[in-house]
Amino acid sequence: MTNSLALLVEYLEAMGFSVESSPLRVSVRNPLSTRLTECVVDHCGTYITAWGYTIGTAGDEEATAHRIAYLLGMPQGAQT
Repeated sequence: MTNSLALLVEYLEAMGFSVESSPLRVSVRNPLSTRLTECVVDHCGTYITAWGYTIGTAGDEEATAHRIAYLLGMPQGAQT
């Protein structure tokens, strides 16, 4: 796992998400609705969702985590 991806995982976990990670990707689940999930990969410094959307860049993990939270319907600042 890259340092950037590990940092993204830390932000997501701090926001209350369930996160499973591998060296190439992270799978994020909304704990309030476990059917809401998103898979994100780090492709050459760009975070891309399973649907092919660019959601952020390496070096901006906090903002990327907030965008993922928005996609997964987690209210801003909510923690479980």
